[in-house]
Amino acid sequence: MLIAAERGVLVYGKSDDVYEMRIQPAILELRLQRTVQYPDGAYKIRLYFSEPVSQPSILVAARLRAKPANEAGLRRQNDHVKDSYLRIKEFLGLE
Repeated sequence: MLIAAERGVLVYGKSDDVYEMRIQPAILELRLQRTVQYPDGAYKIRLYFSEPVSQPSILVAARLRAKPANEAGLRRQNDHVKDSYLRIKEFLGLE
């Protein structure tokens, strides 16, 4: 997947490689095709990042997180997105 990202051939869309987060469109979710088994169940691995318009040649990775592979994972995902947005704003000096 990293090679595809470097080549610029990742597919953007709701059920594809990269998804624009509805609760914060500045944050993108890279859906790594890996599920990890923890004692309390399966988790999906996600990288939350942004491609700032003010700096078009960079990608800012904010958080690499695991979320439960169930409905509870969607709630945890929202927390990950909000945290990622704050982290990126701080990195870019927008706070």
